[in-house]
Amino acid sequence: MNALVVAYYFPPFGGGGSERIHHFVKNMPELGIVPLVLTVDESCYEDIYHDPGLLNEYATSVSIFRSPMIFGRLLKQQKNQSYATTSIKSGNVSKKLRNFKKFVKSLIVPDEHVFWIPPALKVIRNILKNYAVGVIFSTAPPFSAHFLAALASTVYNIPLVLDYRDLWGENPQMAGKGLGRQVNKFLERYSLKKASQIIFTNHSAAEVMAARHPFISAKSVVIENGFDSKSILEMKHKCTDGNNQGVFRINYLGSLTRQRTPGTFLSAVKNFVELYPEYPVKVGFIGFAPAEHRQLVSDMGMDTIVQFYGSVSKEKALDIMCNHSDILLVLQRSGEGGATAIPGKLYEYLAAGIPVICLDEGLGVSSDFLRGLSLNTFVDYFDEEGILNVLTDITTNYAAAKDRISKLHDHLSPYERKNLSHRLAALLHGVSTDKKS
Repeated sequence: MNALVVAYYFPPFGGGGSERIHHFVKNMPELGIVPLVLTVDESCYEDIYHDPGLLNEYATSVSIFRSPMIFGRLLKQQKNQSYATTSIKSGNVSKKLRNFKKFVKSLIVPDEHVFWIPPALKVIRNILKNYAVGVIFSTAPPFSAHFLAALASTVYNIPLVLDYRDLWGENPQMAGKGLGRQVNKFLERYSLKKASQIIFTNHSAAEVMAARHPFISAKSVVIENGFDSKSILEMKHKCTDGNNQGVFRINYLGSLTRQRTPGTFLSAVKNFVELYPEYPVKVGFIGFAPAEHRQLVSDMGMDTIVQFYGSVSKEKALDIMCNHSDILLVLQRSGEGGATAIPGKLYEYLAAGIPVICLDEGLGVSSDFLRGLSLNTFVDYFDEEGILNVLTDITTNYAAAKDRISKLHDHLSPYERKNLSHRLAALLHGVSTDKKS
């Protein structure tokens, strides 16, 4: 069976935006699905997430079709410039400029990637001239991908499956404001009505959406984020140096944003260092970090403790996670959808057997997940005392903390990406118009 896979973010774009779909596409061929991936031309991607090695992991049967995008290079330029100027000082002019850009962005629906849709529809038409497609599978954000897939489903009468990595209308980061927000809700409702099945990454997200759109309850399923145990085991076997320095290495994998500030956590670390000098620590941030956070570290006098690695390949990130970490950090803000999202890195952290500290604003679904595993290492994002207590408990009782993680193997097995891919394949085969596969 051929499946048209609509994904704006796709390798060589790396990072969290492409992680889930990368593994689904990677596993599809052995599950009877030939993925025809529609994505944007890679020249439209911002530079910092470039990871071309991911493309070497696909079977030869995987076909990738790259569509141009109207204003694509301009959007890339703006994003690259945004990353390069995250050290903008907080003067009135800079704040006004930043607020103006946010206002303009809020008027573009579903999102600033909407200009991908017209040329992408032409590419879809050409794909369907040459291939019989049994199902369209779309992953988002950006939610222009869902709207594009819904349009294609309408025009060509092909069953549609939507994969929600984050929420759309309920997420203040995604939905715009005023009239833009109302248009976004209309576009989402249209896309949901076209879908034969709708996938969410956890039950909390599914429940929030069903409360807003009751008609989706019968066609909603949960396929979680997960981990690849084979990659983790292979990387662990490559370890050569170990931790012979007696230093607790605390690492965060993923981009930092202006909202995702590490200030409270670093204050707790600074207090810990003063209280427990016999437990030296090092903190690493692996991924993009705004210059203002780097400046924060300098202002706090923590340059000898904190290291910023910048963006690295998936392989390098996996190596740091598996072989050079003693504690792994999650930073989850409610304003970035944290109340209904469990980041994929959390599953990978646990599968790697490393104790986790989860800063979860409002103690949302990530905290619920850890609580269900009998792990109490979650704390509210700005609870400095609570962070200090969790950090102290893990470091001063490290063997016990490691032992708790090692006992989770059976509880984590449902989140193996192979198992999740089997569930997705069964769903896609079930709704496909091609019942011979």
